[in-house]
Formats: sequence, structure tokens, C-alpha cells
Amino acid sequence: MTPEELKAHAERLLQELVRDVEYSNVYDDWDLQDAAEEDWLAIHDLMATASARFTWPD
Repeated sequence: MTPEELKAHAERLLQELVRDVEYSNVYDDWDLQDAAEEDWLAIHDLMATASARFTWPD
């Protein structure tokens, strides 16, 4: 694969991490262990709707 193809796959998988609550780390975060599930979902929704820019140190 070309470097561009590798980056495209990495970006797609990073985006999947915030699209799917099952992959979200809000359930495993030490600071959120006592939070209500509705708070976890609200945090996940914020993560999923944030605008992100992916860059790699070339």
C-alpha cells in the first residue's frame, strides 16, 4: 500500500472509534468510572460530533 492508502485506512479506523459507542473508551476511563451511563453516552456523542483533523509527522 502507498503511504496515502495507509493513512486513509488509519483515518477511517480512528473515525470508527468515535462513531461506535461499543468501541468508545468512556466506559473504561478511570475518571468516569462512577458516571451515569447517560453521561457516558453524552460524552461519546460529543466525541462523535467533534471536528477532528488527522495529521502524521512525515
